[in-house]
Amino acid sequence: MSRPKLTGIAAEQVRPGDVLIVGKLGKPMSPNGIYQAIDRAYQRGGGDGPMGLHRLRHLFASHSQEQGADARASQDILGHEDGETTRGYAGVTSLQRKRAVHATITPIRAYLPKRRRR
Repeated sequence: MSRPKLTGIAAEQVRPGDVLIVGKLGKPMSPNGIYQAIDRAYQRGGGDGPMGLHRLRHLFASHSQEQGADARASQDILGHEDGETTRGYAGVTSLQRKRAVHATITPIRAYLPKRRRR
């Protein structure tokens, strides 16, 4: 069910003071309820282990960097004073990017003949 149906407020009529996240009954979700919903979605998506705040922050930073977000903006959103801290969260996550980085680090692989598997 959609948020407007649950709350009775049309999307165009939502005000800054209105509840941002509601549960199945249209009532405000508690921080613990939000965490549990995120964890369940993570597990359904094939996530490994519990979804904690550290992992959520890491995924946000990695995804925003992959999508070309400004590193300074990510740093501000995450509340880091030092940009190095933010860069630690934003690791290489996609397989293509990992391969590209690996190829630049070890270019000799590009020149070696491919082995056949038997």
